[in-house]
Amino acid sequence: MRIKLNAWQFTLPLLLLMAGCQGKNGKEFLGSGTLEADEVFVSSLLAGRIDSLTVDEGDPVTEGQVLAKLDVRKLAEQVHQSEAGLEEIAVNRRIAQRSIEQAQEQHNYLVASLNRQKNLLESGSSTQQMVDDLNTQEVLARSRVRAAQEQLQALEAKEKQVQATLQLIQLQIADGSITAPRSGIITEKYVEIGENVAPGSSLFKIADLKKLWLKVYLSEKELGLVPLGTRLKVQVDALRDQPFEGKVVWVSPRSEFTPSNIQTRESRAELVFAVKVAFNNPELKAMIGMPAEVVVP
Repeated sequence: MRIKLNAWQFTLPLLLLMAGCQGKNGKEFLGSGTLEADEVFVSSLLAGRIDSLTVDEGDPVTEGQVLAKLDVRKLAEQVHQSEAGLEEIAVNRRIAQRSIEQAQEQHNYLVASLNRQKNLLESGSSTQQMVDDLNTQEVLARSRVRAAQEQLQALEAKEKQVQATLQLIQLQIADGSITAPRSGIITEKYVEIGENVAPGSSLFKIADLKKLWLKVYLSEKELGLVPLGTRLKVQVDALRDQPFEGKVVWVSPRSEFTPSNIQTRESRAELVFAVKVAFNNPELKAMIGMPAEVVVP
């Protein structure tokens, strides 16, 4: 018995298959994921006690804004000690400078006297003993000049050392003011006033919610359709009537197995490429963690 089929009976399964690969409004579905944002952790460079906090979770911040301050009173006292040390060195430098001048004057006098006695010795008006005595005194006077100069050099070296220490302390005091490394929103706050923090410990997390992204996984064939810079639509589940214009900003250079959250064995066995699609969120309507899908407009 031969069965005759109409043409529409062949085309209907194909149409259903094509429809299954399309998103809403007839747009081709590429993948789905959850929204993420670029986030940075704000850490302390110093160990110390939190003296004040100027922001809380949910607050917008700008780059360079002070978020918290550490207790730096001990460092301030070290600054006073260093400044007092510099004043003492300045006084000793003036004393050393006067010592050099006096030693130099004494040396110049002895050099002149020695030369005069040498001339008198040639004319027979002086003795060799007087010349030898003046020569010895000139050598000692020259040594005193050198010693005074070395004392001044030692004071100058000490001054540089104290100045370097002072600058280091001042930098540490500046590090006591924790500032935002970038603009964004405070999404996490990990400390409270009065807590002690260690160097490198995280105090805040800042996210740039004005630019969100999600990662989808495409087959090699699909990847060829969306190179870097391709414009795509991002449809957030909670904002169905407000699609966002996204752009492919990163494509994985190597394939990987489908992530484990894909449940079917066949899908997990496929090799796919991760693609990052970013979009602007100026009104902060979309939020981190919201599910969304990417479609070809």
